Amino acid sequence: MLIYALFKLSLVRGKSLIFVNTVDRSYKLKLYLEQFGIASCVLNSELPQMSRWHTVSQFNLGAYSIIIASDDRMLDEKPQAEKTATGEER
Repeated sequence: MLIYALFKLSLVRGKSLIFVNTVDRSYKLKLYLEQFGIASCVLNSELPQMSRWHTVSQFNLGAYSIIIASDDRMLDEKPQAEKTATGEER
């Protein structure tokens, strides 16, 4: 995966904010990066307010250099592109 190469080869320096489409994808990416020893944290709307505040604080203090942020959709909600014109899911 390209993101692994960017971080392992130090092509991306400093702090990074990665946006993904869904909450589920944010956790999958975090687990993927952790397999290679790349520490990151997740920020999404499903976390309690204090947890989000703590995550941002830890990022600002340098505990993490990567935040993976997601859209505000829920885990089981399909992206808008997958819904039909009538509003029903395929």
